[in-house]
Amino acid sequence: MLKLKPIFKAKGITKRFNGIIALDKVSFEIYKNEIVSLIGPNGAGKSTAFNLINGFLPIDAGSIMFNDENLNGLLPYQIAQKGIAYTFQDIRLFNRLSVLDNVMTALKHQHGEDWMTPFFLWKLVNKEEKMLKEKAFSILEFVGLKEKYNSNADSISYGQMKLLSLARALAVIYGKQNSLILLDEPVAGVHPRMIDNIVQLIKKIRENRNTVLFIEHNMNVVMGISDRVIVLNAGVKIVEGKPNDIKQNKEVILAYLGHREHAA
Repeated sequence: MLKLKPIFKAKGITKRFNGIIALDKVSFEIYKNEIVSLIGPNGAGKSTAFNLINGFLPIDAGSIMFNDENLNGLLPYQIAQKGIAYTFQDIRLFNRLSVLDNVMTALKHQHGEDWMTPFFLWKLVNKEEKMLKEKAFSILEFVGLKEKYNSNADSISYGQMKLLSLARALAVIYGKQNSLILLDEPVAGVHPRMIDNIVQLIKKIRENRNTVLFIEHNMNVVMGISDRVIVLNAGVKIVEGKPNDIKQNKEVILAYLGHREHAA
């Protein structure tokens, strides 16, 4: 039987803050088109893991591989160019820009990014601007925000802001193969009706041959859409497996009930 090859590998990743170990030799793999959730109590090391993957924090030990490339030492924009996009728990949008412009800023521009190019290649720049708008509109339609394209980002609802954040992440990986999207609490603080919309959208993202790794405290969402669940506690991976197995795992239950020591 042919063994599947992971597109992402974290091997022994470790991070310390002033002597406190936030992550201690954590290893896991992700396969193409999976939806994998990373869960654990507060202080378990979930956000630290995300910030190591996306390059916002330097790794102290271990390695992070994506599509057979080592990401150690790369800056966030370089990691995004490799095909890894992410959304933040605290939504970060350009509030004074329109919904459409927020998506367009995340799309890859080929020309017109320096001040001289428009003077000499204005026809090419105009053509590319039109193409970028078409791509942005297609992404907004995909996430269900096409009708809000002309609204300022700060004028839409909180749930719609979450959708826009997802749209920007999709723009970063637009056209890339074997991409990975990191979602940090995608349904936190969202109205129950919007939660279902976001869950269905995550499923659609996977159907479009993308891979998803997400942090979430809503266990109904985690257990409902995850192919696999990875559980951290006090900076250590305690278990990983199928949702039904995780539900019944005694060590996971103890971790959430607070019977293990937690990292700060």
